[in-house]
Amino acid sequence: QKDGIFDLVIVDPPWGIGVDKSWRSKSAGRLGKEFDDSEEKAFTLMEAMSPELHRLLRDNRHMYFFFGIQYYERVKMLLTKSGFNVSPLPIIWDKTHFTGPPTGNSWPHQYELMFFCQKGHRKLELLGGGDVIPLKIVPPSERIHPTQKPTALFYGPIKKSTKENELILDPCAGSASVHAAALGCRRRCISLEKDQDIYLKGMQKLEERVINNPPEKPFGTSCIVCGDDDDGTCVVVEGTVNSGPVHNRCLDEFEMMEDEDARKG
Repeated sequence: QKDGIFDLVIVDPPWGIGVDKSWRSKSAGRLGKEFDDSEEKAFTLMEAMSPELHRLLRDNRHMYFFFGIQYYERVKMLLTKSGFNVSPLPIIWDKTHFTGPPTGNSWPHQYELMFFCQKGHRKLELLGGGDVIPLKIVPPSERIHPTQKPTALFYGPIKKSTKENELILDPCAGSASVHAAALGCRRRCISLEKDQDIYLKGMQKLEERVINNPPEKPFGTSCIVCGDDDDGTCVVVEGTVNSGPVHNRCLDEFEMMEDEDARKG
């Protein structure tokens, strides 16, 4: 591939972040396979991939890179060595409740981190919204991949770092959540996934996303809960009764609104 193709890269490497042994065992049975997410295998992949991501990213563009806090220094050094300017303060995904089984030996884990990286410099397209994104996880029964991220998690980064019709790369696509978010934001996306079964399930998810929410008919730009304009923190929520952009701060109220409207219906 030639240099400088993509306007944004979003990477969720196979670290196994937040995946404990009991979930691995359950997911292996439900999904019919084991996932090799060992630390060294992940770093071998990232050491080979990171310079290529820098080469493929256009100048003055952004990358978001998920990592575990225990790997902070090693990942930051790897990305810096590849040519990225890495913000030392990561963006935090607050899952709003702990996701692993409490053991009594340490505090339960309920967040994930991503580095905000730049190749050159580009101002954010949208202002507003802090570096903590409170958003619930995908329920285990609805996942097609054990570390599946909610589609709504990526609306903020995509809208802040790209314009409409710009091109995004997701080199570790998994459940295709980034691709689904890109379509919802009217961006183009190329996603790579080596597991054929996961790829096919991700394609089905994208087809359903386009049918139920075609990108040529985008949602409005005001929060459907509070009515305020989108300040860059809105995520598009597809509920049972209501659908549209909702500020992160209004997500709990949206759920109550959904429950009330469902009872009325």
